[in-house]
Amino acid sequence: MVKLENHWFKHDITASNDNKIQKLEFKHGLIGYAIFFKLVEVLMLNNGKIEYDLDMLAYQIKCKDTKALEAVLKDFNLFQIEDNTISNDRVTRQLQGITEKSEKARRSAQVRHSKGFNV
Repeated sequence: MVKLENHWFKHDITASNDNKIQKLEFKHGLIGYAIFFKLVEVLMLNNGKIEYDLDMLAYQIKCKDTKALEAVLKDFNLFQIEDNTISNDRVTRQLQGITEKSEKARRSAQVRHSKGFNV
């Protein structure tokens, strides 16, 4: 697992043009948009999966409106909920990309390091 505390994730500049996000914003305004991206941040920091516990999530992302939180999670096909676990396909793909790049860099560093001692 890659340590992500100081990492960043891609935020498409056209995210608000996505049909699902537009529906979310139409129904919940910028509060819904903020809830979505706060959840994405939490997922990124938790290897792409978090427990489905509305009260804990509301506390974690500082969202007083648990009905809006639940709607963002369930009503717009932005998140998957299986076995009481929340995930998001895009977050999963980004984490895989980060992990692959990190592993490639680690292997390259090992090769450079081993060559330095074989001279």
